[in-house]
Amino acid sequence: MHIVCNSVFICLLCINSAASADVIETFSDRQGMSGQFIQRIVTPEGALLETSEGQFSLLRPHFMRWQIESPDRQLLIVNDNTLTQIDWDLEVVSSRAMTPDSRSALDWLMAPSDELQKTFDITRSPERAILIPREKMSAFKRLEIKFEAASLRWELSLTDSAEQILKVTLTEDPDVMPIPADFDAPPTDFE
Repeated sequence: MHIVCNSVFICLLCINSAASADVIETFSDRQGMSGQFIQRIVTPEGALLETSEGQFSLLRPHFMRWQIESPDRQLLIVNDNTLTQIDWDLEVVSSRAMTPDSRSALDWLMAPSDELQKTFDITRSPERAILIPREKMSAFKRLEIKFEAASLRWELSLTDSAEQILKVTLTEDPDVMPIPADFDAPPTDFE
């Protein structure tokens, strides 16, 4: 479970801001956002394997916070080029450098539009974008992004090389804007 959650987080970091013309522009206009997420892992046949829920924050250019509250308690923080993972259930803290090859889908969402254009073939419509990497990536082979403006809801659907699908729903809280201090790892009683 913990390995899958970490893989999901890394995949999300790799899919930055690649959405449709309007969707990409909508996301690119944001300096940051916070809210709630629901994450589902689904087999190619459509069977639900796992669901997790929690809070997220994104801040340009290189900050992400992914706090899993259910079913496990984990915190993944990207602060510049370092990923820190805290697992309160296992009482483990780990950190590692982030490289361009290990970017997640959410990290790609924070990427500049010109970088997305160089890295992906993008099919666009006003509410949706499909990103297909031009070169093979370890994290995913297809990313679809949808945006529902009325509910401030983003739907990300990431297909990996085994055809497993990661579906993430991000619901923005327009009253909460993250600041850099939100991406500092909190102290723990373990290491």
